[in-house]
Amino acid sequence: MKLRLLAVIMLFASSVFAAENELAEGFMNIIDETNKVIHQTAHKLTVGDEFIDENNQRWRLESIRGDKAVAKRVGQVKLPAAVFPLELSGVGRDRRPIAIYHTHSDESYLPSSGTTSKHWGDVYRVGEDLKNALEKRGFQVIWSQNNHNPHDGLAYKRSRTTAMEILKKEPAVLIDIHRDAVPLEAYETEIKGDPAAKVMIVVGNQNQNREANLEFAKAIKANADARHKGLVKGILFANGSYNQDLGPRTILLEFGTYENSLEAAQRSAAEWAEIIAAAAYGEAGGASPQQAREQSVGQTRSSVRSILWILGIVLVGGLLYLWLSSGSWGKAISRVKNIGTEFSSAFFDRKEPPDDEKK
Repeated sequence: MKLRLLAVIMLFASSVFAAENELAEGFMNIIDETNKVIHQTAHKLTVGDEFIDENNQRWRLESIRGDKAVAKRVGQVKLPAAVFPLELSGVGRDRRPIAIYHTHSDESYLPSSGTTSKHWGDVYRVGEDLKNALEKRGFQVIWSQNNHNPHDGLAYKRSRTTAMEILKKEPAVLIDIHRDAVPLEAYETEIKGDPAAKVMIVVGNQNQNREANLEFAKAIKANADARHKGLVKGILFANGSYNQDLGPRTILLEFGTYENSLEAAQRSAAEWAEIIAAAAYGEAGGASPQQAREQSVGQTRSSVRSILWILGIVLVGGLLYLWLSSGSWGKAISRVKNIGTEFSSAFFDRKEPPDDEKK
């Protein structure tokens, strides 16, 4: 019984850090009740996850059968008013920067690199192109080139350190740039007749900033639709946090899939500079200095809550381990007291050595 209980606790604790895992292979098809494919994604899906499609219809996953997730239409989403095209002159001046980083540092585009994964993935090229396009228009950018490999269930835990360091600089937006792992047709599009990649916005379900990040995602889509209808594949509410619990306006963008070319993804990145700027600095997404301070305080509180939550899980796990290994709560408490005594003796009851041992 005790071993079963411990297994359940450890499974829950591990799921906290593995919730953002992608499928080891293959992808999920989100289908409607007539088996029509609404969306495809390599993210693990759970019942209750939601998706807003290109036409702003909102779908909720009702059941999952193998690689198929059956979704029910639950409404039409009203987007905020677009502020694109944004008057760019001086907009970025005295404004907080836009920040970019890459949790899955290995992600690459097969047609251009001959591989889907390499140590310094193609997503860095996409991030750099977005950075250059923003700076060309006068906006400040923080671009982290930290590498968070390997691409595993702990990648978001490693990139969390990067995200927290960036947030100390109080950016207006924090963007985690990825690419998906589904067939080309799911993300294929054109910009002015040239191949480009659609972009999917991912909002983590498991964080207290979900609604704030959703509103920002909707502002992004509104401005993207005004500039280039269909460039946004949709908004996916996926199982996990994606480090978005650290603050509002922390967002994940999937620039195409591994079957898109790097050049197609870069073309989209250049197009996205004004879209992101409009959502970040426009009337619908701008932030006054007072709002910036409030957001900074909120981010700090969120970070503290996250740390305390993790410490709580570690403490509970430690106590359960002592209970199981000791055989009873009484013996477990006695072991804790002994540990405390030894700690105190080691660090606080140290005496001066005899004179003949002094040097």
